[in-house]
Amino acid sequence: MPSELTRLCDAARRRPLAPRKELHTLLRGEKVTVLTASEESEEGRLDVWADRDPVLGGVWVPVFTDPVRAESFLGEVTTPDGRTLRCASGLAHELFTALLEVPRFGGVRLDPERGGAARLERR
Repeated sequence: MPSELTRLCDAARRRPLAPRKELHTLLRGEKVTVLTASEESEEGRLDVWADRDPVLGGVWVPVFTDPVRAESFLGEVTTPDGRTLRCASGLAHELFTALLEVPRFGGVRLDPERGGAARLERR
């Protein structure tokens, strides 16, 4: 059964212009998963897999509310240099703070899939 956070992300994907307050509130203390090329032994370093926006520029980071979705997404992406990707989980607020250091960071795509993703833009 999907979590409340996963349900809110799915609803946001279906209605991109709908208010996001409930989603933002719930997301703050939740654990989320990103894709990384860093080894588990590389403490303090997180090479996050990101997707370039061909129209607007900047980079978008896929963030998953469900580790199972992250694992299934792994098979669809590769790194340019052929490094193996793995899933890394952490608290959303800590991850988002770290992502602000990414050059040209545009925002995150929550629970991306072929049908699109809910976007949270950097402001």
